This record gives sequence, C-alpha cells and structure tokens, in this order.
Amino acid sequence: MVHRADRGEGAASAVGIVGKRELAEVPADQRSAVRDFMINSYNAIVATPWIAAERGHMDAVIEPARTRLEIRHALRLLREKEAGAEPNPSQTQPVPDVRPRRPDPQVSGTACQNCT
Repeated sequence: MVHRADRGEGAASAVGIVGKRELAEVPADQRSAVRDFMINSYNAIVATPWIAAERGHMDAVIEPARTRLEIRHALRLLREKEAGAEPNPSQTQPVPDVRPRRPDPQVSGTACQNCT
C-alpha cells in the first residue's frame, strides 16, 4: 500500500462523514475553523504512515533515503524466486469418495440384491 503525500482529501472526507453531527452543532461562523481543526487533528493522529503500519494497513514505512535499497532488495528476492504454482491453502481440496460401492454384476457374475 502506498501512503498518499496529499492527505487533505482523505481527511476532509473522513471529517465530513465522522464529524458531520459535531460540525452541525457548531455556530455557522466558526464551522470553517472547527472543520480545519478536525482535518488537521485527523492528519496528525490517524493519517500518518506509522500509525497505519502499526495497525496493519500496510507492511512497512520506507524512508525516502532507503527507497532504492528496498527496491533493490525486493527485486533480488524476486530474481531468486522459482516460478511454479504453489498450492493455495485457502482453496478447497477434493474430497475422496468413501461411499460403499455396490458390486458390479458384470464382474462378479451375480446380480446385486438391491439392484433388482
């Protein structure tokens, strides 16, 4: 997951959804200032890449100075990876047929009692 550099759009949407009631209770002349405060608070508290990584929304935060090293490391891992279809553990596996079989009258020479 890539963390967006422009965090204002997502924060404005979040404040519009989550803070709708609170903004409605604020006097109209103060609503813009309160909305800006809520957006800045959201950006400082929720929309940071470190908090998102801590909550498991992304794997890691890569500092700009380490970007090339991380890309080189990832490409090296892919180069050494063997191509092949690995079994998907979430797929259902075929279930063997364990029902009792009736004897085949052609093979045994006698007809099955339940078949007649």
